[in-house]
Amino acid sequence: MKRINLLIGLFLVLALQVQAQITEALEEQMDEAYLKILQNDYRAAIVDFNQIIKNAPTHAEAYFLRGLCYSNLQNEVLAISDFTEAIKNKPQYKEAYIERAYSKTNLDDFDGALADYASAIGIDPEYAEAYFNRGTLYYELDLDDKACEDWRKALTLGIKVADEVLNQFCTQCKS
Repeated sequence: MKRINLLIGLFLVLALQVQAQITEALEEQMDEAYLKILQNDYRAAIVDFNQIIKNAPTHAEAYFLRGLCYSNLQNEVLAISDFTEAIKNKPQYKEAYIERAYSKTNLDDFDGALADYASAIGIDPEYAEAYFNRGTLYYELDLDDKACEDWRKALTLGIKVADEVLNQFCTQCKS
C-alpha cells in the first residue's frame, strides 16, 4: 500500500511539474502575441493566438485578444465570433462585452450593441466606460435623454471627458 501511495505521489508531482511547464510556455506565447499587438502586427498576432487556442481551446483571453486583432483589421464578423467565445469561456468578461458591442455597432447591429453594454453594466454596475460608450451610441441613435443620463453616470464614475460631452450635447436634455 505504501508503494502505491508513493507512486501516486510521484505521479502527482510530475503532473504538476508538466502543468507548470505548459502554463509557462502558454504565458510566453501570450506575451509574444501581445507584443505583436503593441507593434500593430495584428496578422502575426493572430497566427500566435491561433496556436495558443489550438493548445488551450478555452483560453478566454486568447480569444479576446485575437478578437481585438480582427477588429483592428476591420473584420468585425470574426471579432464578434472571438468575443463571443471569450464570453462563453469566461461569462463575467465585461471587457469582451464592450468590445463585442463596438464590433456590433460597426456592423449596424445597434440592438445587439446595446444589449452587450447592458450585460457589461449588469456584471459591473460601476463600469464607467460601458455607460459612456452606451451613451454615445444612444446619442447616435437620437436617444438624447438616455445618452445624457449615461454620460452623467459615466462622469460620476470618473470619466472626466463626460463633463465636456454633457456641456456640449446635453444642455437641452431633461435633468
